[in-house]
Amino acid sequence: MRGAFDAGFNVVVISDAITDHAVQRLSWSLERSLPMFAEVATTAEIIDAQS
Repeated sequence: MRGAFDAGFNVVVISDAITDHAVQRLSWSLERSLPMFAEVATTAEIIDAQS
């Protein structure tokens, strides 16, 4: 994901389609780390945006 961002791509992370062994780490990543490099959205938000 970081490589795509650095290459100029618009990156989207589908928040309800990823996981981590540590729930707290996943929550932290979704709230703090990932938004610096990608748009974070749910599956429903992505589908609605395509309509």
